[in-house]
Amino acid sequence: MTIAVVTLPAGSYAVSGQANVTNDRSYDQYFDCALWIDDVKIENSAVQLLVDPGVDVEISVQRIVILSSPGTVTMTCQGDLGEARQSSLIAVEVGPIHLSVDGVPAS
Repeated sequence: MTIAVVTLPAGSYAVSGQANVTNDRSYDQYFDCALWIDDVKIENSAVQLLVDPGVDVEISVQRIVILSSPGTVTMTCQGDLGEARQSSLIAVEVGPIHLSVDGVPAS
């Protein structure tokens, strides 16, 4: 299910999405929320809800996105039988991206 969509011009962005997911059943639920650029999944976050029915849990996804041309970033959430609500998707344009992997600058 599509939760939020933002269309961006070319550039570098810090993207963060969040949604409150609710367990609508009396047993554990599994939710998977993801970020997409156009039709390509770039990040996901999964959670198993071990909470009482009707209780909200926040699930979030974050990613640095570099677009060489305009594109659409979409947040989706899929679950067994719960629902996602009170969602947001924020893209903040940033300057040059400097990456580090395990404390070592990436080239």
